[in-house]
Amino acid sequence: MTEPLTPPDLDLRDFQYMPIEITRLFGSQFHSLATDAEWRAGMILWLKSFHQVPAASIPDDDAALARLAEFGRDVRGWHKVRDVALRGWIKCSDGRLYHPVVADKALIAWIEKLGKRKSSEAGNAKRWGTTFDSTLIDNAISHAAGLLSALNPQSRTLSKKFVVASRCDPGGTKNDPGGTPADSPGGNPEIILVGSQEKDKGNGNGKGKGVNIARGAPAERPARAEASKPKRSKPATAPMPDRASPEFAALKAAFCDYGRTKQLPDQIIADEFEGFTGHHQAKGSVFADWAAAGQNWLRRARQFSQPRSGAPNGRPQI
Repeated sequence: MTEPLTPPDLDLRDFQYMPIEITRLFGSQFHSLATDAEWRAGMILWLKSFHQVPAASIPDDDAALARLAEFGRDVRGWHKVRDVALRGWIKCSDGRLYHPVVADKALIAWIEKLGKRKSSEAGNAKRWGTTFDSTLIDNAISHAAGLLSALNPQSRTLSKKFVVASRCDPGGTKNDPGGTPADSPGGNPEIILVGSQEKDKGNGNGKGKGVNIARGAPAERPARAEASKPKRSKPATAPMPDRASPEFAALKAAFCDYGRTKQLPDQIIADEFEGFTGHHQAKGSVFADWAAAGQNWLRRARQFSQPRSGAPNGRPQI
């Protein structure tokens, strides 16, 4: 008897939608043969099986199936549509019925769910500085990917980075999406580049890190040329000189001389110097050139003191 098509712990009850291939559905024999009641019952079973555990399965019991198909306790009514409504379902070794198309979609959703869980737990471990063992999640992803490859070997999900990385034999050889080791005689010789879903023949045109999954050889990148120019060192800074020091007197003299070159009155220069020294002493400022800092202070003070062009104060412009 066929083994179950999905893992026994596949739980998608937190998924609020199930993808449906419209062209595939309306081009199927089920759509062409089913009556309205049969079509409705079959579609309901597909959708409800997505939220069963394991997903994509339903019980092989007519009373339970009648309730799932919205027939309630009308088992006789269920028997009238049973054969067509259950078209495509397969009874597996666990005693439940599985639908390959629904199982394909459920496995894809399950693998994506496991991948997000792995990424989230790895991020939390990095954030809190703890260790994270992904062995259990990797094994679950590998198991689901093996089941998916049996149903749909061309599924794009099988070529995703975290899926390929989780599918590893005891010797450390990565397996191809079909489940066959790439180095075996029947293996896939193509190279899958980690970090992208693109395949290449080994010329390094992938978008990822360039890790050769088939051969295990990392693609080398050209080293960046080091800058030949020496780094410029920042000039040394110092706090404001002590008021009793000769340096402070020299700073005041330079400040006043610069203010006079700008034709500022002595009283304004004195007031600005007190404001300059008081401000930077309170902030604990440091400068490489305190004389230049004083000149910048005076330039800004002079700009703010100049009247703005336009109408006189107190008269609105027209």
